[in-house]
Amino acid sequence: MVLDVDLPASVVEAVSEAYEELCYKRGEIDIATAVRSSATDEDSGTASFAGQYVTHLGISSVEDVIAATRSCWASFFNDRALAYRLANRLSHWDRPMAVGIIALVPARSSGVAFSVHPVTHQPSRIVVEGSWGWGEAVVQGLVTPDRVEVDKDDGRILDYTIADKKIVSVFDHRKGRVVERPMPSRFRNSRVLEAAEIAALVRSVRTIEAHYGVPVDVEWVMDRTLPHDPVTIVQTRPITTLANKQVQEPQWDPMAYAGRYAMSGSGVRK
Repeated sequence: MVLDVDLPASVVEAVSEAYEELCYKRGEIDIATAVRSSATDEDSGTASFAGQYVTHLGISSVEDVIAATRSCWASFFNDRALAYRLANRLSHWDRPMAVGIIALVPARSSGVAFSVHPVTHQPSRIVVEGSWGWGEAVVQGLVTPDRVEVDKDDGRILDYTIADKKIVSVFDHRKGRVVERPMPSRFRNSRVLEAAEIAALVRSVRTIEAHYGVPVDVEWVMDRTLPHDPVTIVQTRPITTLANKQVQEPQWDPMAYAGRYAMSGSGVRK
């Protein structure tokens, strides 16, 4: 059964007012935003929940922001997240879901970076992966990104591998959101990151690792409007060593579970 559940009126009003205030402060009507899940069980030291919940990029009207917020909350109960929590013996009762709505960074390039080698765990290495445009194609594994290995101590670029990048995430102005499309031919085999950008990323990754005191992986964006300080860190998490468990995912109706436990206000622990 498909259950159509509306957000409470108070939430709709709060999101609408906050979005309109964001547009006003930035001096742009219908500013494009990233609507991101932010559950308390994400990005912990033992379970990252990477890729389990929904993120919407390039959402640019009050109506679409509200719909995307609803979708993010509902993704707490999608088949991937339920299977992941089941495999890791985690309960949804003590892990509430929030949704972050932020101005979308105008991306020249995006990707991920690791403060230790993600395969060998060598602590003296920083590994950066990136591609053109927004990072959805990278984090979803739709594109093979450029890969850079850097000495953490002195910042030397030890290796730069230019990938054949076939897919790119771009902003589609007609659809009003970020979409995936074939990479233009001139960009496919061209180098994404210059030396100065790599150096800025390395400084950011080292600072974040020192702040948290543990190895981290981060999602980054190079802002095309900020040539002198272009790095924006959009997410950071501890590097987890959990095995990637392959769980047979049942077919669920996420909105039905969201309505039962999260949105209706009638969910009671049995």
